[in-house]
Amino acid sequence: MASFSALEILFFPFPSPGHYLPLIDIATLIASRGANATVVINPVILSRLPPSLLRTAGLHFHSIPFPSAAAGLPDGISTADDVPTALFPRFAVALSLLRNPFTDLLRHLSPSAVISDALLPFTAETAASLGIPWFSFPGTGLFALSVDLSIFLNRPHQTEPISDSFVVPGLPHWIELTHSQLKETTLPGRPTSDFFALAKQADRFTTGIVINSFTDLEPGYAEHYQREMGKRIFLIGPVSTIRCSEEEEQNSQIMTWLKKKPERSVIYVCFGSLCRLPEKQILEIGRGLEDSGVAFIWVIREASASPEVAEIEQRVGKRGIIVRGWIAGQAAVLRHPSIGGFLTHCGWGAVTEAVAAGIPMLTWPMFGEQFYNEKLVNELVGIGVEIGATEGFVLGEEEKNRVLVGRERISERVRLLMDNSTGSGSGSHQDIEGVRKSAKEMKEKARKAMAEGGSSYIAVESLLEHCRLS
Repeated sequence: MASFSALEILFFPFPSPGHYLPLIDIATLIASRGANATVVINPVILSRLPPSLLRTAGLHFHSIPFPSAAAGLPDGISTADDVPTALFPRFAVALSLLRNPFTDLLRHLSPSAVISDALLPFTAETAASLGIPWFSFPGTGLFALSVDLSIFLNRPHQTEPISDSFVVPGLPHWIELTHSQLKETTLPGRPTSDFFALAKQADRFTTGIVINSFTDLEPGYAEHYQREMGKRIFLIGPVSTIRCSEEEEQNSQIMTWLKKKPERSVIYVCFGSLCRLPEKQILEIGRGLEDSGVAFIWVIREASASPEVAEIEQRVGKRGIIVRGWIAGQAAVLRHPSIGGFLTHCGWGAVTEAVAAGIPMLTWPMFGEQFYNEKLVNELVGIGVEIGATEGFVLGEEEKNRVLVGRERISERVRLLMDNSTGSGSGSHQDIEGVRKSAKEMKEKARKAMAEGGSSYIAVESLLEHCRLS
């Protein structure tokens, strides 16, 4: 095995949990292969990390203060999950102000390569200007990237005559979408369109693309996307499998509660760090979970002002736990034997963590590429079932939306996923057993991919060799 001790790899994650957690996992993985890995983060993110992670051999953290005040943001806002949507343009300005300290750091460290989030395009330009290889980390999977690229190039949703549904051309599989399932940055006039357009422009600087996935999860898409982009693809995941056991310590109260529950009896409900649901929809979720009779852990990102949430919590008693705000160590929760299902927004980090844990998903996409990920999960690899959401929320306009999924449907689909005979509607006990079996098989494939000699293990070696020779 080659020695990579001379390599210095610099990582720069986008400041949002769904982005910085997997990139820190990747840095940890790179450090375990003998290279030196330095992660550039701000003090708020650093304070969220378990102390033992900071002592990992070969893994270093360089803290750069986030320029909130200079961008006109309130003090204390330094991660995307803390930013009110109306202030996102200022958040984008603050991100751009990181260019100078990042440039100074590159000149000081002279790393062998930079692996940066694709949403930080200035890192690509800066690295290129200094002759340093830059690897893009898109934060999502190849299937969603392929769908996004096809829509960007072919505009099938604009083909005459315009209909509600259309086929995404040129993919290895037949994929049909509706206009309401499109990534919102595809649509004109969205406030974040310019921000994401800049990220696309950075592709020209890319030495290679690092993906938190593995070949069996997205069959055929590594070859497809590499052919379309003309860039080297490295599938090195699912990286949550190497996440430290400290996560269990961060959730000790939840873990203690889970130990008292039967195997596969609890559904975990979480919609990521950026989804801000309207109060009416939050209440319908709570009522649906209450009606289902299923034990649950429900993470509410929003600071719900409704007293009814507390009333629901009181009525369900020890059958459910409601977590308000941030939950650390989601991957460890999903790995617990008592977890039997995951009601998820289909963010890519959540999908890969569920895959690594072998947990079937109840899919409820809401924005971005999440509807694309739902297609992969349910139609291509058969490890989930849909809750029935036909449209999502537009970021920043959530309160304008009606309830998209009601309590009856939520209760019914939760019972179905958790293998309760009272479930009804589309789907059957036999279908769910097939989904559960497929999820278990995909977990084993993920384990083999990450194990020595597996496809992801080899891809890490190839990535490091590519860094050395670039």
